[in-house]
Amino acid sequence: MKRTAGALLLLAAWAGGLATLGVFVERRLEVGSDLRLFLPEPRTPEQRILLEAIGEGPASRLLVVALEGAPRDALAASSSALVEALRLSDEFRFAANGDTSLDSLPEELLPYRYLLSVDDDTRALDRDRLRTALEARARDLASPGGFALEPLIARDPTLLSLALLERWEPAEEPRRELDVWFDAAGERALLVAETRAPAFDPSRQRAALATLDDAFATTRSTPEMTLTASGVGSFSVLMEARTRSAAENLARFATIGMLVLLLAAYRRIGALILSALPLASAAVAGLAVVSALFGSVHGITLAFGFTLIGVAQDYPLHLLSHRRPGAPPD
Repeated sequence: MKRTAGALLLLAAWAGGLATLGVFVERRLEVGSDLRLFLPEPRTPEQRILLEAIGEGPASRLLVVALEGAPRDALAASSSALVEALRLSDEFRFAANGDTSLDSLPEELLPYRYLLSVDDDTRALDRDRLRTALEARARDLASPGGFALEPLIARDPTLLSLALLERWEPAEEPRRELDVWFDAAGERALLVAETRAPAFDPSRQRAALATLDDAFATTRSTPEMTLTASGVGSFSVLMEARTRSAAENLARFATIGMLVLLLAAYRRIGALILSALPLASAAVAGLAVVSALFGSVHGITLAFGFTLIGVAQDYPLHLLSHRRPGAPPD
């Protein structure tokens, strides 16, 4: 092909347009990774609740954490410090290690304590019942142990939250050493932490796990102590990392092989650039449209999209393969 001024100008304009669209896509488009988007759309209230519970439910967002590699007193101290750090973190909604306290009931459940109660007499709160409860609290404050209830009385004068905690207390729980949970052998301190991120959102779960690691690094009492976290969120991060690594390796090897094959066939760098332009144009144009209309795309959809638009690569290869010396490209 002749490198005329018009052809070079067209090539420069084409590359500049792709670069402009690429900047727009980079700033606008968000790549999602929530696997629930590939589940069937719920049609009934029960199905919607089930779908929400899979990713948003407390059980799916719960991480089980084990501390080991240190004496029991050091493990217990680090467990308590770690729980306090996680409770102050924006990445976690709840953390517990068996240490019972009046703050065990999550704050967001406190306004619903009367709805959560199964006692009809408790729900029917009238003036006489409230007066009786306040008189009982006055006696509690006058007792030697009143200081323990004083922080709770202002927000729950009937102490219904304590009744709920007693009713929800499991019949069995992990072994308790030094007021915190341990495994049966007494070698690992156990705690649970509920993330704010949905279980199948690997990017946000990765941020929560990073926060957990940072909090552990600042609260562990000995350098030899190690942390192990398990749960749906940690599994989703692990599988996303393995899938991403495998896909990147395959794409890297495939790209290198394709470049070597094209260089061996055409023996010109210009042929590589010209054959890549249709594929790059299709990819950037598609991403720009998605960015403008929706603003986000799932990572798996993105991978399938690049696979499907690979057919755009055939046309420049047909042109370069069938062209003969002296024959015009048209």
